Amino acid sequence: MIFMPASAYKIMCEMLILMSISLLTSRAILSDPGTRNLFFFLLLNLSFAFVELFYGMWTNSLGLISDAFHMFFDCTALLSGLVAAVVARWQSNERFSYG
Repeated sequence: MIFMPASAYKIMCEMLILMSISLLTSRAILSDPGTRNLFFFLLLNLSFAFVELFYGMWTNSLGLISDAFHMFFDCTALLSGLVAAVVARWQSNERFSYG
């Protein structure tokens, strides 16, 4: 039997919980075509924003840098829409009668 300090055990348990939540969330996102499209567009938009930010900083272009930050704010809107789409599909239970 392996003996660990209580803090290490607690950290491992929290990591396992977070991994299981992320797995369940990724299944919820990728199973529906609407949320899958939102997720892939979010990834595409994020990748373009990072490329634009990197190139704007490399060439010292304030226009590219400001547009990259504008795209990051667009990504927050896409992320909130994705969260809303996933939460809207939750089933109702005793505590939350509307899901």
